[in-house]
Amino acid sequence: MNPWVDAHNDLLFLAQREGKLLHQLKDSHSDLDRAKTTGIGLQVLALFSLNSDHPGQDILKELTLFFSELTRNDTIRLVKEKEDLKDFKGLKVLLALEGSDILEKDITNLHILYELGVRMLSLTWNHSNALADGALVKRPKGLSEFGKEVVHLTNALGMIIDVSHLAEPGFWDIIEISNRPIIASHSNTKSLCDHPRNLNDDQIKAIAKTDGVIGVTFVPAFIHRSDADIHRLCDHIDHIKSLVGIDHIGIGSDFNGFDGSLPGLERVERLPELFALLANRGYTEEELQKISGKNFIRVFKEII
Repeated sequence: MNPWVDAHNDLLFLAQREGKLLHQLKDSHSDLDRAKTTGIGLQVLALFSLNSDHPGQDILKELTLFFSELTRNDTIRLVKEKEDLKDFKGLKVLLALEGSDILEKDITNLHILYELGVRMLSLTWNHSNALADGALVKRPKGLSEFGKEVVHLTNALGMIIDVSHLAEPGFWDIIEISNRPIIASHSNTKSLCDHPRNLNDDQIKAIAKTDGVIGVTFVPAFIHRSDADIHRLCDHIDHIKSLVGIDHIGIGSDFNGFDGSLPGLERVERLPELFALLANRGYTEEELQKISGKNFIRVFKEII
Protein backbone atom coordinates (compact mmCIF):
# COMPACT_ATOMS: atom_id res chain seq x y z
CA MET A 1 0.00 0.00 0.00
CA ASN A 2 1.43 3.35 -1.03
CA PRO A 3 1.33 6.25 1.45
CA TRP A 4 -1.30 8.92 1.03
CA VAL A 5 0.06 12.37 0.21
CA ASP A 6 -1.46 15.77 0.96
CA ALA A 7 0.46 18.30 -1.12
CA HIS A 8 -0.61 21.45 0.74
CA ASN A 9 -1.55 22.23 4.35
CA ASP A 10 -1.29 25.58 6.19
CA LEU A 11 -0.94 24.15 9.70
CA LEU A 12 2.30 26.05 10.36
CA PHE A 13 0.74 29.37 9.37
CA LEU A 14 -2.32 28.71 11.55
CA ALA A 15 -0.20 27.77 14.57
CA GLN A 16 2.06 30.80 14.19
CA ARG A 17 -0.91 33.14 13.76
CA GLU A 18 -2.70 31.78 16.84
CA GLY A 19 0.43 31.52 18.97
CA LYS A 20 0.03 27.79 19.53
CA LEU A 21 2.15 24.68 19.15
CA LEU A 22 1.35 22.23 16.38
CA HIS A 23 -0.19 19.67 18.74
CA GLN A 24 -2.54 22.29 20.26
CA LEU A 25 -4.77 22.67 17.17
CA LYS A 26 -7.22 19.79 17.57
CA ASP A 27 -10.13 21.92 16.37
CA SER A 28 -8.45 22.69 13.04
CA HIS A 29 -9.15 21.05 9.68
CA SER A 30 -6.12 18.84 10.21
CA ASP A 31 -3.04 18.37 12.36
CA LEU A 32 -0.09 16.01 12.05
CA ASP A 33 -1.37 13.40 14.50
CA ARG A 34 -4.82 13.20 12.89
CA ALA A 35 -3.31 13.19 9.40
CA LYS A 36 -1.15 10.21 10.28
CA THR A 37 -4.02 8.35 11.93
CA THR A 38 -6.21 8.92 8.86
CA GLY A 39 -3.63 7.36 6.55
CA ILE A 40 -1.50 10.24 5.27
CA GLY A 41 2.12 9.16 5.03
CA LEU A 42 3.53 12.37 3.56
CA GLN A 43 2.27 15.82 4.51
CA VAL A 44 3.50 18.91 2.71
CA LEU A 45 3.51 21.86 5.14
CA ALA A 46 3.53 25.37 3.73
CA LEU A 47 5.71 28.20 5.02
CA PHE A 48 3.66 31.31 4.43
CA SER A 49 3.42 34.94 5.51
CA LEU A 50 0.89 37.71 4.91
CA ASN A 51 3.51 40.25 6.04
CA SER A 52 4.71 41.55 2.67
CA ASP A 53 7.19 43.96 4.31
CA HIS A 54 8.92 41.43 6.57
CA PRO A 55 7.87 37.92 5.49
CA GLY A 56 10.99 36.38 6.98
CA GLN A 57 9.76 37.05 10.51
CA ASP A 58 6.76 34.76 10.08
CA ILE A 59 8.65 32.14 8.07
CA LEU A 60 11.35 31.82 10.74
CA LYS A 61 8.70 31.48 13.46
CA GLU A 62 7.02 28.72 11.47
CA LEU A 63 10.32 26.92 10.96
CA THR A 64 10.99 27.18 14.70
CA LEU A 65 7.56 25.68 15.43
CA PHE A 66 8.19 22.82 13.05
CA PHE A 67 11.65 21.92 14.34
CA SER A 68 10.28 22.07 17.89
CA GLU A 69 7.62 19.55 16.84
CA LEU A 70 10.28 17.43 15.15
CA THR A 71 12.15 17.25 18.47
CA ARG A 72 8.99 16.50 20.46
CA ASN A 73 7.49 13.89 18.14
CA ASP A 74 9.81 11.05 17.15
CA THR A 75 7.31 9.62 14.63
CA ILE A 76 7.77 12.60 12.27
CA ARG A 77 10.58 12.74 9.71
CA LEU A 78 11.61 15.64 7.45
CA VAL A 79 12.03 14.82 3.76
CA LYS A 80 15.33 16.25 2.53
CA GLU A 81 16.73 13.54 0.24
CA LYS A 82 15.39 10.93 -2.18
CA GLU A 83 16.16 8.23 0.38
CA ASP A 84 13.64 9.82 2.75
CA LEU A 85 10.85 8.81 0.35
CA LYS A 86 11.37 5.07 0.73
CA ASP A 87 10.38 4.11 4.27
CA PHE A 88 6.99 5.46 5.33
CA LYS A 89 6.82 4.38 8.95
CA GLY A 90 5.35 7.28 10.88
CA LEU A 91 4.71 10.55 9.05
CA LYS A 92 7.02 12.25 6.57
CA VAL A 93 6.85 16.04 6.20
CA LEU A 94 8.03 18.03 3.18
CA LEU A 95 8.48 21.78 3.72
CA ALA A 96 7.21 24.12 1.00
CA LEU A 97 7.65 27.86 0.60
CA GLU A 98 4.31 29.38 -0.44
CA GLY A 99 5.22 32.64 -2.16
CA SER A 100 8.88 33.56 -2.47
CA ASP A 101 8.76 37.12 -1.10
CA ILE A 102 11.30 36.09 1.54
CA LEU A 103 13.99 35.75 -1.15
CA GLU A 104 14.05 39.57 -1.48
CA LYS A 105 15.96 39.58 -4.80
CA ASP A 106 18.86 37.70 -3.19
CA ILE A 107 19.46 34.22 -4.61
CA THR A 108 21.56 33.37 -1.54
CA ASN A 109 18.34 33.19 0.47
CA LEU A 110 17.19 30.26 -1.66
CA HIS A 111 20.37 28.38 -0.77
CA ILE A 112 19.72 29.09 2.92
CA LEU A 113 16.15 27.80 2.74
CA TYR A 114 17.37 24.70 0.96
CA GLU A 115 19.88 24.03 3.74
CA LEU A 116 17.04 24.41 6.27
CA GLY A 117 15.14 21.63 4.51
CA VAL A 118 12.76 23.42 2.15
CA ARG A 119 12.20 21.26 -0.93
CA MET A 120 9.25 22.92 -2.70
CA LEU A 121 8.41 26.50 -3.59
CA SER A 122 5.85 28.58 -5.38
CA LEU A 123 7.13 31.84 -6.81
CA THR A 124 4.16 33.95 -5.70
CA TRP A 125 1.08 34.02 -3.57
CA ASN A 126 -1.83 36.00 -5.05
CA HIS A 127 0.01 39.33 -5.40
CA SER A 128 3.17 40.51 -7.16
CA ASN A 129 6.71 40.19 -5.88
CA ALA A 130 10.24 40.42 -7.27
CA LEU A 131 9.83 37.12 -9.14
CA ALA A 132 6.42 37.28 -10.84
CA ASP A 133 2.75 38.24 -10.62
CA GLY A 134 0.24 36.23 -8.64
CA ALA A 135 -3.10 34.86 -9.76
CA LEU A 136 -5.17 37.84 -8.58
CA VAL A 137 -3.07 40.53 -10.28
CA LYS A 138 -4.88 42.42 -13.03
CA ARG A 139 -3.01 42.50 -16.37
CA PRO A 140 -0.20 40.23 -15.10
CA LYS A 141 3.21 39.85 -16.68
CA GLY A 142 5.56 36.89 -16.84
CA LEU A 143 8.64 36.07 -14.76
CA SER A 144 11.22 38.71 -13.97
CA GLU A 145 14.88 37.97 -14.67
CA PHE A 146 15.25 37.16 -10.96
CA GLY A 147 12.28 34.83 -11.18
CA LYS A 148 13.92 33.00 -14.07
CA GLU A 149 17.15 32.75 -12.06
CA VAL A 150 15.19 31.20 -9.19
CA VAL A 151 13.60 28.62 -11.51
CA HIS A 152 17.00 27.59 -12.90
CA LEU A 153 18.51 27.25 -9.41
CA THR A 154 15.47 25.36 -8.15
CA ASN A 155 15.96 22.85 -10.97
CA ALA A 156 19.65 22.56 -10.18
CA LEU A 157 19.17 22.06 -6.43
CA GLY A 158 16.41 19.49 -6.82
CA MET A 159 13.49 21.52 -5.50
CA ILE A 160 9.89 21.11 -6.66
CA ILE A 161 8.27 24.05 -8.47
CA ASP A 162 4.63 24.67 -7.56
CA VAL A 163 2.58 26.85 -9.94
CA SER A 164 -0.51 27.20 -7.75
CA HIS A 165 -1.09 30.94 -7.11
CA LEU A 166 0.97 31.99 -10.15
CA ALA A 167 -0.59 34.17 -12.86
CA GLU A 168 -0.86 32.54 -16.27
CA PRO A 169 1.96 34.46 -18.06
CA GLY A 170 4.43 33.33 -15.39
CA PHE A 171 3.06 29.80 -15.63
CA TRP A 172 3.93 29.62 -19.32
CA ASP A 173 7.41 31.04 -18.66
CA ILE A 174 8.05 28.23 -16.19
CA ILE A 175 6.77 25.62 -18.64
CA GLU A 176 9.23 26.98 -21.20
CA ILE A 177 12.37 27.20 -19.06
CA SER A 178 12.06 24.46 -16.42
CA ASN A 179 13.56 21.05 -17.17
CA ARG A 180 11.77 19.20 -14.36
CA PRO A 181 8.16 18.06 -13.78
CA ILE A 182 5.88 20.86 -12.56
CA ILE A 183 3.15 20.54 -9.95
CA ALA A 184 0.15 22.61 -8.94
CA SER A 185 -0.14 21.67 -5.29
CA HIS A 186 -3.65 22.99 -4.65
CA SER A 187 -5.68 24.05 -7.69
CA ASN A 188 -8.82 22.84 -9.45
CA THR A 189 -10.17 23.09 -12.99
CA LYS A 190 -11.28 26.42 -14.44
CA SER A 191 -13.67 24.80 -16.90
CA LEU A 192 -15.79 23.58 -13.97
CA CYS A 193 -15.28 26.62 -11.73
CA ASP A 194 -14.06 29.86 -13.28
CA HIS A 195 -11.86 31.11 -10.44
CA PRO A 196 -8.50 32.88 -10.99
CA ARG A 197 -6.75 30.28 -8.84
CA ASN A 198 -7.87 27.39 -11.01
CA LEU A 199 -6.17 25.98 -14.09
CA ASN A 200 -7.54 26.06 -17.62
CA ASP A 201 -7.43 22.96 -19.80
CA ASP A 202 -4.30 24.06 -21.66
CA GLN A 203 -2.45 24.53 -18.37
CA ILE A 204 -3.52 21.10 -17.15
CA LYS A 205 -2.28 19.54 -20.38
CA ALA A 206 1.01 21.44 -20.10
CA ILE A 207 1.61 20.19 -16.53
CA ALA A 208 0.89 16.64 -17.65
CA LYS A 209 3.33 17.01 -20.54
CA THR A 210 6.09 17.71 -17.98
CA ASP A 211 4.98 14.49 -16.18
CA GLY A 212 3.72 16.67 -13.34
CA VAL A 213 0.70 16.46 -11.03
CA ILE A 214 -2.28 18.65 -10.10
CA GLY A 215 -3.37 18.43 -6.47
CA VAL A 216 -7.13 18.96 -6.35
CA THR A 217 -8.04 21.17 -3.42
CA PHE A 218 -10.90 21.32 -0.93
CA VAL A 219 -11.43 25.11 -1.00
CA PRO A 220 -15.17 25.49 -1.71
CA ALA A 221 -14.70 28.63 -3.85
CA PHE A 222 -12.43 26.66 -6.20
CA ILE A 223 -14.97 23.84 -6.60
CA HIS A 224 -18.29 25.56 -7.28
CA ARG A 225 -19.42 29.15 -6.91
CA SER A 226 -22.59 28.39 -4.97
CA ASP A 227 -22.94 24.68 -4.17
CA ALA A 228 -19.56 23.10 -3.45
CA ASP A 229 -19.39 19.67 -1.85
CA ILE A 230 -17.38 16.46 -1.99
CA HIS A 231 -19.34 15.22 -5.01
CA ARG A 232 -18.49 18.30 -7.08
CA LEU A 233 -14.84 17.87 -6.07
CA CYS A 234 -15.02 14.42 -7.64
CA ASP A 235 -16.25 16.12 -10.83
CA HIS A 236 -12.95 18.05 -10.99
CA ILE A 237 -11.02 14.78 -10.64
CA ASP A 238 -13.13 13.27 -13.43
CA HIS A 239 -12.38 16.24 -15.66
CA ILE A 240 -8.60 16.06 -15.18
CA LYS A 241 -8.68 12.32 -15.82
CA SER A 242 -10.63 12.87 -19.05
CA LEU A 243 -8.07 15.45 -20.22
CA VAL A 244 -4.72 13.91 -19.30
CA GLY A 245 -5.26 10.57 -17.62
CA ILE A 246 -4.93 9.25 -14.09
CA ASP A 247 -1.15 9.77 -13.73
CA HIS A 248 -1.43 13.52 -13.16
CA ILE A 249 -3.95 13.78 -10.31
CA GLY A 250 -3.25 14.10 -6.59
CA ILE A 251 -4.62 15.68 -3.43
CA GLY A 252 -3.71 19.14 -2.10
CA SER A 253 -6.26 19.86 0.60
CA ASP A 254 -5.27 23.43 1.60
CA PHE A 255 -6.55 22.46 5.04
CA ASN A 256 -6.08 25.24 7.61
CA GLY A 257 -5.65 27.74 4.77
CA PHE A 258 -9.29 28.74 4.22
CA ASP A 259 -12.34 29.67 6.26
CA GLY A 260 -15.28 27.30 6.56
CA SER A 261 -15.17 23.77 5.23
CA LEU A 262 -16.20 21.59 2.31
CA PRO A 263 -19.38 19.58 2.97
CA GLY A 264 -18.37 15.94 3.11
CA LEU A 265 -14.67 16.76 3.68
CA GLU A 266 -14.85 19.04 6.69
CA ARG A 267 -11.84 17.49 8.44
CA VAL A 268 -8.96 15.20 7.54
CA GLU A 269 -10.73 12.26 9.20
CA ARG A 270 -13.24 12.24 6.33
CA LEU A 271 -10.61 11.85 3.60
CA PRO A 272 -11.32 8.10 3.16
CA GLU A 273 -14.85 9.06 2.07
CA LEU A 274 -13.43 10.85 -0.97
CA PHE A 275 -11.75 7.66 -2.17
CA ALA A 276 -14.90 5.66 -1.43
CA LEU A 277 -16.91 8.03 -3.64
CA LEU A 278 -14.35 7.73 -6.44
CA ALA A 279 -14.52 3.93 -6.15
CA ASN A 280 -18.28 4.16 -6.56
CA ARG A 281 -17.66 6.14 -9.75
CA GLY A 282 -15.66 3.25 -11.15
CA TYR A 283 -12.09 4.16 -10.21
CA THR A 284 -9.94 1.06 -9.75
CA GLU A 285 -7.76 0.39 -6.72
CA GLU A 286 -4.65 1.15 -8.79
CA GLU A 287 -6.15 4.48 -9.89
CA LEU A 288 -7.07 5.38 -6.30
CA GLN A 289 -3.51 4.64 -5.17
CA LYS A 290 -2.16 6.97 -7.84
CA ILE A 291 -4.50 9.80 -6.82
CA SER A 292 -3.99 9.30 -3.08
CA GLY A 293 -0.22 9.50 -3.24
CA LYS A 294 1.60 7.42 -5.83
CA ASN A 295 1.62 10.19 -8.46
CA PHE A 296 3.11 12.81 -6.16
CA ILE A 297 5.66 10.34 -4.77
CA ARG A 298 6.79 9.59 -8.34
CA VAL A 299 7.41 13.29 -9.05
CA PHE A 300 9.06 13.97 -5.69
CA LYS A 301 11.45 11.05 -6.16
CA GLU A 302 12.40 12.27 -9.62
CA ILE A 303 13.18 15.81 -8.49
CA ILE A 304 14.54 15.73 -4.94
